[in-house]
Amino acid sequence: MSEEQRVSASKLIPLYRMLQHKLAQKKGNATQESTVQLGSHLQEGLHSRCGGYETFRALALATLLDPRFKNVAFGNPAKALDAEKHITLECASLMRSNTTPEPQMSTSGPSSTPVETQDSLWEHFDNRIRETQMIHNPTADATVEMKKYLSDAFLPRTHDPLTYWKERAVIFPHLYVLAKKYLCMPATSVPCERIFSKAGEIICKKEVG
Repeated sequence: MSEEQRVSASKLIPLYRMLQHKLAQKKGNATQESTVQLGSHLQEGLHSRCGGYETFRALALATLLDPRFKNVAFGNPAKALDAEKHITLECASLMRSNTTPEPQMSTSGPSSTPVETQDSLWEHFDNRIRETQMIHNPTADATVEMKKYLSDAFLPRTHDPLTYWKERAVIFPHLYVLAKKYLCMPATSVPCERIFSKAGEIICKKEVG
């Protein structure tokens, strides 16, 4: 969990679910009462410590953006849907910030209208089509990008999700930005604690006996 070179935050939710499943399986196959009680205590302790992982938004978003897990790793479908909605909103916000206003076509001169539409029966219709094509809906575009990602094939569990996103940066450009934001979040701060512990050991005073 504390490796710096691997994606770890997105594993917490599916790992919790798999541990609970395996404990229930082992407890169901147990023949001794003491083993059953041990399994129950382990399940209760795991739930009390890790049962709220899906409520942590950063962990939920990291899991959703991991192509090995997506929304299948969630135990609560409502939490998966909430994470999907939040990612869609963030994706739409990125689209708005990256959109530059397109130059408006002037309609004052005769040269601005194609020859074939001047005084044509279809002139009003053709103008409406051009106006519609110039209008972009970031929320709709973000929803389409999210749906395409969720319908894409799952990445095998042993593969690197960061490589997946690097290869699909052009296909899912805005989700790629969000994946870099959430997938690279470490699950714990153990590496930092380890560094400070080593430094403290190096400079600490020791009495000479």
